[in-house]
Amino acid sequence: MKNRKHCIFKYIFYIILAAMLVFFDQYTKYLAAIKLKNNPPFRLISGIIELRYLENNGMAWGMLGGKIQLFTIFTFILMILMCVLIVRIDIMKEKADRPQTLMILQIIVVILVAGAIGNLIDRIRLGYVIDFIYFKLINFPIFNVADCYVVISTFGLLLMIMFFVNEHDWSLLLSGNKGNKRSG
Repeated sequence: MKNRKHCIFKYIFYIILAAMLVFFDQYTKYLAAIKLKNNPPFRLISGIIELRYLENNGMAWGMLGGKIQLFTIFTFILMILMCVLIVRIDIMKEKADRPQTLMILQIIVVILVAGAIGNLIDRIRLGYVIDFIYFKLINFPIFNVADCYVVISTFGLLLMIMFFVNEHDWSLLLSGNKGNKRSG
């Protein structure tokens, strides 16, 4: 019973974390729309980083512009897969070699889902994503806070997979094998 309550509280925490991240993303986009739209770029650090308003009807770097339905379907599928992964981690955690590492993996996945939701809200509500952060120094495409969540969490997932989640734990997650914890 205690373990079930712990799981419920953990999922409530994950939902609150995702909601807070999505709120922050949406709030920054709201500010960008009212402060930057139809205005010249705002220089944070001259020649390095600017805030400038952009309506992006594509995905990263504006690729596949106008394919809102495709992105919406893809995002829903991604979110379902990520939520399944979060639950699967809980199911497999008792059999894992390093269960605390898997909890960090769950948090990283929650951040990824928050980024996907943030841009999904824009696509559904507006038909485009509001981008506003521009690294002028390297002429990097304009992006937003949700994009930061996606990039940071993807990088975190890669680091976790390469260096922290061992082969046994990874095979448990992918196979669904509920066998005994490995000895040794």
